[in-house]
Parts: sequence; C-alpha cells; structure tokens
Amino acid sequence: MLQVPQLRAPKGGSLPVGLLACLNYDLRGGKRVGLGRGLVRFFFEPGFRAVATFRLAQWFRRARWNTLCVWAKWSGFRHTGADISLDSRIGRGLRLGHPNGVVIGAGVVIEENVTIYQQVTLGGRRRESTAPRNQRYPQVGARTVIYAGAKVLGAVRIGADARIGANAVLLRDVPGGATAVGVPARIIEKPSSVCEELD
Repeated sequence: MLQVPQLRAPKGGSLPVGLLACLNYDLRGGKRVGLGRGLVRFFFEPGFRAVATFRLAQWFRRARWNTLCVWAKWSGFRHTGADISLDSRIGRGLRLGHPNGVVIGAGVVIEENVTIYQQVTLGGRRRESTAPRNQRYPQVGARTVIYAGAKVLGAVRIGADARIGANAVLLRDVPGGATAVGVPARIIEKPSSVCEELD
C-alpha cells in the first residue's frame, strides 16, 4: 500500500508528522541508525539528499512557500543530478543508488522501498499526451529494482518485487516478481505463480 506523507502545512508552522516520519524512514531504511550515521547519509550520500530535498520541496510547495520550494528543487538537482517532478507520488524508502541523471516525471507513482540506479527515466509517452496524467506515466510496485540506464515510458505498471535490467526500454506491463531486459524490454524470468497460470 502506497503511503505518501501528509503534506499540508499545519497551524503553528511546524513540519507535519507524516513528512518527518517519511524522512526518518528514508534515512533509516527500516533499520536503527544513529544520529551520526544519519548526518553522514544526508551530507555525503547524494541519493538520500535527492529524496530528502524532493520531499522538502514538495512540502514547501503545498505550504505555498514558493521561493523555498524553488530553492529546494534547484538545490536537489544541482547537488545530485536527479530531476524529480514535484507532481510525482513517491512512497517511503525510495533509494537512489547513484542519482545522477535520474528523471522521474510528473504523474509517476512509486510505492515503498523501490531502488533506482543512475540514468533511469520514468516518463510519459507523447502518443498518450491527451490521456489524463494518471494514465500517461508509469506505476512502480513496492520493492522493485530498476537498474542503470533503464527507460520506463508510458502507462506501464510494474508489479511488486520486479526487476528491470540495465538499459532496458520498457513499454509494457511487468507482473510482480518478474525480470524484464532488452530493447524493447521482454520478460525473461517470471514468478512461479505466473508460469503455472500460463501452463
């Protein structure tokens, strides 16, 4: 189940609990991490910094602090090379192994604990430009891994625990637990439940 943090600006000006809990989960990855390790991750791991600045920029925009929103988004892009649209919906625990060149489009939905490597593009296709936004962009299931250079284009649904190979160009849906590689991507490994249904 996708858990996107509550991003409304609360009365009194404090950060929302949902945002802090989400950043804490992103930082710790579900594990116990000390303050020192957390600070090291923020300052020296560009993948975490990209996710953290995206979440802060998204919150600033919803709070109507437009100058801070622009600054946070620009800062995240400048320091990490990741271009993440503020209109995308990203669940907790997103891990950007090497964020340089990662592009996440406006209508993309990413569930929890997804790992994305460098030069990955999650975006829409021009042919579908008249469709509503939620029908033009990919939806990525929980615990999916997308390897370096992969391009996921259009209204593609990737099931939970799937793997997308390096430099794959994915234009079709991938069932949960499957592996897709190639240009255009094809499924080379299917989970046993899917194989049983096909027989």
